[in-house]
Amino acid sequence: MQYRVLTPINHNGILLSPGELFCFDEKAAPALLESGAIEEAAKPFSDTEKLEA
Repeated sequence: MQYRVLTPINHNGILLSPGELFCFDEKAAPALLESGAIEEAAKPFSDTEKLEA
């Protein structure tokens, strides 16, 4: 599933900034959603956008 980052996150050595879209694994997503660090992305992004993010 695709999520929008709401707070700075270091996920497995990848630094993510607020506003970025990212695919989190099923283990990481629930805790990040509950803490308010991410939200479900309303609009999916393409593979090109994922590589540029």
